[in-house]
Amino acid sequence: MQLMRVDEAPAGPFVEREFRYSRVGATVGALLLLGGAGVLAWFARMRSEPLLYYVAGVLVFMLVLTRRMVLARFQPSNWLVRVDGEGLFIHFRSYLNQHFPADDATVVRLLFRDIREIRELTVRRVQPSQGGVQAETRRFVELELSGDTGELACALQAEASRPAPARKRWYGSTSVRYGHQPVQLVDGNRLRIRWEVTPGIAAFLRLVGNRAIVAPSVRLVEDDTKLPEAPRLEQEDRLLALVESGERLAAIKLVRRLYGYRLSEAKRFVDDLTAKE
Repeated sequence: MQLMRVDEAPAGPFVEREFRYSRVGATVGALLLLGGAGVLAWFARMRSEPLLYYVAGVLVFMLVLTRRMVLARFQPSNWLVRVDGEGLFIHFRSYLNQHFPADDATVVRLLFRDIREIRELTVRRVQPSQGGVQAETRRFVELELSGDTGELACALQAEASRPAPARKRWYGSTSVRYGHQPVQLVDGNRLRIRWEVTPGIAAFLRLVGNRAIVAPSVRLVEDDTKLPEAPRLEQEDRLLALVESGERLAAIKLVRRLYGYRLSEAKRFVDDLTAKE
């Protein structure tokens, strides 16, 4: 197991396969927003419907919000996993945070002998929401690791808590940090890689299947719908479990649903809760 900078990870002909976030999907989504805004503006002009101008404006605003995501997918750092004949390179910095300093160690090199087994993991999370429940399904590749993972745990924690660099703008300095965390270390030796990249999990498992043990897939259901009626201690234990598994953003969302806090209050609550541990 070795940590390295993203520019130290081999690329191109030195790797067999690279798994990255789709540029096509992001581009198509942006074009659909732009096209939809254009069509609505045209109808608004032809039919003198002011409301359509408003809807077109909303679509343009959404396009502005997603601009950074689209541009980030065209950066060289927009990859999650690279595979060569001896093992994996896993990039645990979110592609959305590519503006962070490039000299940070954000890639872990795992040899196949470092991996006990690999499995596909599907997690369905059901949480309370206004007027009912909200369900979300996430897919992971989970690696059960052998050996000491302390250095990797420290690197993941450092990345999760690293402050965003300030950037000077014409209106002042700003700092942007995205809560997207594609890699988590669970229970000390299980590395979960959230698979939102192409090719899919099946292609990855086929590629590594003759070099590592591929275990049967696992499906988990996390039902938080009864948490609002649960004792406060049980609620806080669940929130801490989310944070410890790298799901700080999910913990903040759950705090808002449980207690009706504003975003800033929910963040402060989670920070105070983890500080007690």
